[in-house]
Amino acid sequence: MPLFGKPKPPQIPQNWHWDMMRENNTFRAFNKQRRSAAPENDRRLWIGISGVSGPIFCNPDTNLLAIAPARHAIGKTASVVVPNVMTWPGPVVSTSTKIDVLRATAAIRSSWGTLWHWTPDAEPTVPGCNQLRWSPVAESADWDTALDMSSAMVSASKKSDARQSDAGLHFEGRAQSLLGVLLWSAARYGHDMRWVFSVITGQRLTDEIVPLLKQLNQDGHRLQLDILGGIYKAPDRERASVFSTAAVTLRVFERSGVLDSTDNPNFDMEGFVRGVPVEGNWDLLYESDDSPQARAAQLGVFPNYASGWFDTIYISAKSQVELAPIVVAFLTSIRAAVAKVRGEKARLGVDSRHRVLFALDEMATMAPIPQLPEILAIGGEGIVTLGVLQDMGQARQRWGEQGMALLSLFQNVLVFPGTRDTATINTFSELGGDYLMPMQTTSQTQGKGSGLFEYTESKSQNEGYERWKRLTPDEIANGNPERPDEVLLFPHGTAEALHIYLLPYWSANLWLCATVDQTKQWLVGGVDAEPWRYNLPLPELDRNSSRSLRNLNEEYVKTWAFVKGNWTKFAEMIQSRPQDGNDAIIVIALSAEEMANGCNQVIAMDHRGTVGEFVTAQIPPGVEPGMRVRLKGLAIPGRNGGADGDLYIEIAAG
Repeated sequence: MPLFGKPKPPQIPQNWHWDMMRENNTFRAFNKQRRSAAPENDRRLWIGISGVSGPIFCNPDTNLLAIAPARHAIGKTASVVVPNVMTWPGPVVSTSTKIDVLRATAAIRSSWGTLWHWTPDAEPTVPGCNQLRWSPVAESADWDTALDMSSAMVSASKKSDARQSDAGLHFEGRAQSLLGVLLWSAARYGHDMRWVFSVITGQRLTDEIVPLLKQLNQDGHRLQLDILGGIYKAPDRERASVFSTAAVTLRVFERSGVLDSTDNPNFDMEGFVRGVPVEGNWDLLYESDDSPQARAAQLGVFPNYASGWFDTIYISAKSQVELAPIVVAFLTSIRAAVAKVRGEKARLGVDSRHRVLFALDEMATMAPIPQLPEILAIGGEGIVTLGVLQDMGQARQRWGEQGMALLSLFQNVLVFPGTRDTATINTFSELGGDYLMPMQTTSQTQGKGSGLFEYTESKSQNEGYERWKRLTPDEIANGNPERPDEVLLFPHGTAEALHIYLLPYWSANLWLCATVDQTKQWLVGGVDAEPWRYNLPLPELDRNSSRSLRNLNEEYVKTWAFVKGNWTKFAEMIQSRPQDGNDAIIVIALSAEEMANGCNQVIAMDHRGTVGEFVTAQIPPGVEPGMRVRLKGLAIPGRNGGADGDLYIEIAAG
């Protein structure tokens, strides 16, 4: 129903976010708003602030979509993605083309748990983070997961605006089945992603497909046998088209380093999802007025969040479009792990309070989950999604007609000014609704008279109302020139848009104080306390000639200068120390005879970053699947005189 009159945007005092602070209590107001007395408030995303209601959060378990053009003055990443990654009380997966999210949040997220950096294009791992190595094969031992992963990879590899014929859809479906069977078989029979890539791109029918069909038949896997057998027995042209479609999906592995990144996977999906939700985490301050332990901890970050460790995964890739299939496969495997863990907890009657956060920057290009509309429509999966688009044109291009449904499926939508996509502008202008403007009209008529009065005149006045747009296209496109930090929020449960303000991490005291407080605490223990931490990058809080620190008091400015100087000094000290190399694991498949009698295996030393280096491993007799053979000093080399890591050969049934 239209309202009378057009509301003015609320005004907010410039020093609001400083007024909400109290000495030694940086996050008290923040957490009072987030948690209150309800545990489900841990599942709320941060949005911004309003002059009417103060801090604004999403409702529990609802998603947030930010629509912002590239290089906005305030920045969608700095004001929306970074604050939520920084404060989310659960596992986090962050995708970005750069390491800006990692740089801004690593120092604080290291308080929550392990930091993982996954670069599927083999870019260097950020120092201080653990290198994440992952292969689609590692999660494909479950048949349904293998099918979901293959479907996601094939769909993500398509051009976003491609329209397919019935024949194209047929080959796409068969390619998904082929890839699913091969991923599942690789996981079951001890192969790796290189084998899957080789079988599909080389169409290795005689030396791989035929033996695999025999193995499936021997082991009684009728479903997989029928699927693969149907493709194998298809006419030559049809079979070639199926393999060709699957090969297009795996084209991502042709890029330098991508296939290497799948060797020796080291990541536990289910462990990541579970976290450690019940143990006390003294790296996080849970401050309350009656808690002497919390006061003694002096670790000033995140009051009330003192239980649990949850890891953070940072995914960065420069070639975002080309690498989308493997990124989507990774996210699909996390969804499968979440479903499995939640199912186990439900059967045990355990509350699944914590949620996994998907913080998907450049969602349409780097993380274009094909089934995203369906996933969001179902809801309740144990995942909260924060997505970022440049405009709704990206959504239409990637998800077709369902792309516009994201405005409903993401229950909360932020609209930044600056978009030039007219469809986006008009859509939000319509969503803003109408209001009734009082109008007064005057009409005058003239007529031919008689007698002395040659002409007659009459006037009448009418009062009524005229419908006007509450949000004009100009307001959507250009925003408020005087307040570049003002954006529009279409919140959950109402069609009325709100004018709110954002708090970028590099200018808002709420985030500045938290970062300064936490990094200062790491320095208190000295360089030997947790030396790995000082390799982490520090956020750029004092960029733009210290403009970012202009609202902080002098004590915080001095503290930050102290942190930066000593952080660098500690890092240099650590780099000069001897460092032991990491261990590595290689899985090899052996026949029953080889396990019983022992054998020699020639292994490529890809994990050492070398080309053409091989080692012969002597496998003793009597080994069984799951056992490991240790080769001392043959894994990752140490630095500065440190010991080399050990290579472990894990036995699998071939």
